[in-house]
Amino acid sequence: MMSILLVAIATFIAADKSGPASAVFEGQSARIRVEVVGGQYTYSVTNLDNVPIVRFEIGQRRSYKPEGPRGWQAELSKDAFVARAADAAGGILPKWSGSFRMRVSSAGAVLGESTARVVFSDGRQLSIPSVWSPRAPSRLSVLFPSLVAAAVILIHGLWVYRQRRGPLAT
Repeated sequence: MMSILLVAIATFIAADKSGPASAVFEGQSARIRVEVVGGQYTYSVTNLDNVPIVRFEIGQRRSYKPEGPRGWQAELSKDAFVARAADAAGGILPKWSGSFRMRVSSAGAVLGESTARVVFSDGRQLSIPSVWSPRAPSRLSVLFPSLVAAAVILIHGLWVYRQRRGPLAT
């Protein structure tokens, strides 16, 4: 019984931290390759359109150190990573790619999904849903280890109590 519980705990913890380190998400006019290595998320945005990309946005939680291509201004709001080119000439040209990065704090963010938004120099916007991004952990993933630890302590305490008391009288 105890070994099954420990395997379940290990599986839960491994499932929360493992998984593919990269994925590709494609829209009609842009492709986004996401790489997650350690605490860093890297978004390689490829322009599949014929006008430059001048803005990139994606949801985020508990991130810091935003970076964009040279000449871009990258910043973090409470809920989003936003990067802008100074003008169309500094944007991501057709058939070219630009890289965007942010680090995730150790305070707790997990792999989640968010809608990425790409804005072109002519004002058109492209939304690509379900792109990997850091998100706040769910309450269950925060509470589950504590609940399991409490259950293990309770079961162990009952076992010790029964061992000291001796066999039950019938």
